[in-house]
Amino acid sequence: MNYSDDIVRFSFRHESPDVSNPGSERLQEFDRDLFATFDATIVAELEAKGQPTDKRTRSQILLLALMTNADDVRPKVRGAVRYFLNVTG
Repeated sequence: MNYSDDIVRFSFRHESPDVSNPGSERLQEFDRDLFATFDATIVAELEAKGQPTDKRTRSQILLLALMTNADDVRPKVRGAVRYFLNVTG
């Protein structure tokens, strides 16, 4: 998986609350879709802030981005990175 397994499972639950038992293939497809949609922006924003782009950090930013109310990827990720930096310090 491109992102941490636990983050993918939590994100899937957030996005599909009525699915109680997603199979491995479905989670892997979800992970690939998230990667295609978010990863380039996550990496660019983290690099711009001088932050690590390891799998765990990118996964945490992804989860935070999915929790925001912004409509587009870039504002979701910017808000997530801002929050992450504020709470991790």
